[in-house]
Formats: sequence, structure tokens, C-alpha cells
Amino acid sequence: MSSRVDHRFLEKFSLKYGIHPKYNPTAPQSHHLITDCPNGYIVLSTKHLECSNIRIPFSNLFLDFLKHYKVNISQLAPLGAMKVM
Repeated sequence: MSSRVDHRFLEKFSLKYGIHPKYNPTAPQSHHLITDCPNGYIVLSTKHLECSNIRIPFSNLFLDFLKHYKVNISQLAPLGAMKVM
């Protein structure tokens, strides 16, 4: 499925979830898939933040969990991520 996130949506979403501009949130082009992530960026599903209680910046505990189990955030379903938190 292609992205439906545009610049206006991303601004509102970033404000709602406290994503600071220093993290350079960038809306993908409409034809991009979640797998089309450019180097130097990470892809976050808006549903992950809405459903899992994950917040940016990520807590050290959450990052340590991902490192310890060698799990990428994209491998966690929103409800699974909520259980980790």
C-alpha cells in the first residue's frame, strides 16, 4: 500500500505526538512504500504511534530491548510494542 501521509498530516501528527522538528520528520512521496526508506532515515507507521504508546524520542529501555533481542521496530506489531512498553 502506498503512503497517504502528506506534509499537512505530518505536521499535525508531529505536534500531537511531540515529534520535535530536530528529528526532521519527512512525509514520503505518495507512491512510496514503507520499504522505500532512504539511507539515514527510519520509517515509522503512524498506526504504531497511535496504537502502541510508543513516543519519540524512544526511551532507553525500549532501545535496549530492541538491541538485546536484535529486533527492528518494524518487526513489532503495535500491540506487541505496547506490551514491551
